[in-house]
Amino acid sequence: MRIISPPELTDFSETSITIQDASMVRTLDVYDGMAKWAIKKACGPRTIGKITKCVADFNNGMIKEQRDIDYV
Repeated sequence: MRIISPPELTDFSETSITIQDASMVRTLDVYDGMAKWAIKKACGPRTIGKITKCVADFNNGMIKEQRDIDYV
């Protein structure tokens, strides 16, 4: 098992992605169904650097915030 850590915008990895829309740039790192999502650039300075733990299931096309019952 490895440590899940959202990469910087300048980093490259085959398991991480960068998502960009009109107001934010986010990075995501996924391993074995667990993920961490980080906001790297945004219009509002309060959100930059915020990291959210997620559950990712790409077979079903889903990324959602982690809940207590996800790993029971």
